[in-house]
Amino acid sequence: EFRSEYFEQIFRLYNLPYDPTTSKRPLYFSKFTRKYVYDLLPPNVWDEIDKQNPLLQTDKYYSKRKHHIHRYLSEEKGIRFLREHLESLIPVMKLSSDMEDFKEKFELVFNDKIKKIKQMQEQYQLTLDDIQI
Repeated sequence: EFRSEYFEQIFRLYNLPYDPTTSKRPLYFSKFTRKYVYDLLPPNVWDEIDKQNPLLQTDKYYSKRKHHIHRYLSEEKGIRFLREHLESLIPVMKLSSDMEDFKEKFELVFNDKIKKIKQMQEQYQLTLDDIQI
């Protein structure tokens, strides 16, 4: 789901050389992807991901998943959201000169979406709390 253009832009934002012939990426690229891509998926999508690909505690401070998150997205659960978000994220990346500039533009462009996701998370949590009672 992640086109080479996405990675090319991340390399550029971090001022790193991009080699399209390799799939090796710095570890912090996964943190970038989590924060700016996956964190904007709806909470019900995350619920499904957590069921199928749970977090594994690797040590006291770090946990990870056994498989890549995108492998557990389906057309009904997340792929559409992921594709739409990437289509709007890549232009913001292209317009940004570096990571600081990107962070500012990301906040401006996605502020409404971030607020909506937070509201959905709160509502989703309330619903889960009601079920557990």
